[in-house]
Amino acid sequence: MKVSKNKLKKSNPMLFRSTHRYYAKYRPGIPGEVIDIIVKYFNIGLSDRILDIGCGTGQVAFAMEGRCGEMVCLDPDPEMLKQAKRVARGSKTKLAWINCGSQDLGEVKKNLGTFKVATICRAFHWMDQEQVLKDLDELIEKDGGVAI
Repeated sequence: MKVSKNKLKKSNPMLFRSTHRYYAKYRPGIPGEVIDIIVKYFNIGLSDRILDIGCGTGQVAFAMEGRCGEMVCLDPDPEMLKQAKRVARGSKTKLAWINCGSQDLGEVKKNLGTFKVATICRAFHWMDQEQVLKDLDELIEKDGGVAI
């Protein structure tokens, strides 16, 4: 069966339905060395805000614990976010969990503010990559960037 590229890029919140427990249990965490590289390269500090798109059960947010001031995490699957919130209790980093997909970024970006860095881990291939990067252009501070 042939599927058009456009159909693959549309977010389907049902696509990962009921997988949140497996993501939380079996999905590998983000290696500390990777976080060290991102933090050093972008000079991330405790006053900086980070946007994580396609956050799943929060692996990037947990790996960034204590490295930034705030993480705003987006995911189209509400169960992924519920799982992340359960694990995040007691975090010292300010965390915001928003139920929306990358295709919604254009609509919600005016309410998000700006960020030092946007991260997209293990999800960029599901997104309309060109549009996401265009939307991020308005959200990322001049001395920041995108880590994929």
